[in-house]
Amino acid sequence: MLDLQPGQKVLDVGCGIGGGDFYMAEKYDVHVVGIDLSINMTFFALERAICLKCAVEFEVAECTKKTYPDGTFDVIYSRDTILHIQDKPGLFRSFYKWLRRGGKILISDYYKSAGPASEELAGYIKQRGYDLHDVEAYGQMLRDADFHEVVAEDRTGQFIVILQSWTLLGITHEVGHYCSSTGFGSCLSQDSN
Repeated sequence: MLDLQPGQKVLDVGCGIGGGDFYMAEKYDVHVVGIDLSINMTFFALERAICLKCAVEFEVAECTKKTYPDGTFDVIYSRDTILHIQDKPGLFRSFYKWLRRGGKILISDYYKSAGPASEELAGYIKQRGYDLHDVEAYGQMLRDADFHEVVAEDRTGQFIVILQSWTLLGITHEVGHYCSSTGFGSCLSQDSN
């Protein structure tokens, strides 16, 4: 999907403990900058980075307030984080500026079905502070931020298969409780300007 090449610079928004960042740096020889709001998770990532000596760096930062020079990154990646961001259009405009010409963005996140949510789901979303939209709305927000070649797709089926395999391993016991009205999607886009 991302066609990572040695020497590229990747921004991971919501990096957590950096698992994906270490993987990308080691497997594809890219430099990864991971940002996250959690001091604890970022601390674990920094500890691991010292031991592994690969091209990763981590910072506690709020992605909607952080700034980078235009054209800093070849790839921006975010997994299961954007649902916490209220101003997605503003964030996507920042992503567009931070990408180099021809850069790519890959976001995987939860979404809700089009139309009003059930009372139960609406309460859950409100209680958690999520800002969920349908897959098409996510794709449109990226297009509105000037991204081209946007692919926004529902990956719920793939996600359920993964959760079911975890269930077989005893890792989780609830599979797809909200799958009838929420889902898991991904957006891939390229700045072709």
